[in-house]
Amino acid sequence: MPKTSTKAGRWDHDLRRQLKRENGRGWGVVEQSGKVKLSYRYEDGSRSSVMLDIPWGVSSSTAIQNEVGVLRARMFESGMGLRQVHEQAKAIEGQLRGHGVVVESINWDEIANRFLGSRNDNRKNTIRPTAVRIAKALETLKTKP
Repeated sequence: MPKTSTKAGRWDHDLRRQLKRENGRGWGVVEQSGKVKLSYRYEDGSRSSVMLDIPWGVSSSTAIQNEVGVLRARMFESGMGLRQVHEQAKAIEGQLRGHGVVVESINWDEIANRFLGSRNDNRKNTIRPTAVRIAKALETLKTKP
């Protein structure tokens, strides 16, 4: 049996297994200079890698998984490679920050209204409880932790 770079049971071993389960073969992460280095091996055997602006640590495991999922989806939607998709995402984020837009701020009220609008073909008995749940969730989001 081939040796792996991590022991079973460690968080990074579990992260790599989860990435393979969620995204398929070819995805890899390693620590480099305290950050996450993400690599992808294409079907033809070539490999591409990028540095993510995520610190390497157990508390970043979910953020790493989310970032890989987003990049993977963008790759297969656009037909571009990992490096191109990553550079495009960084450029868009930089443009938004340069215009005073905070990327982390999300207008939950607008999202809730759009979601309920997309459900207008449902019956009132279905929409009413959904609207109540969404209103309660919005209240929770507006409170301080």
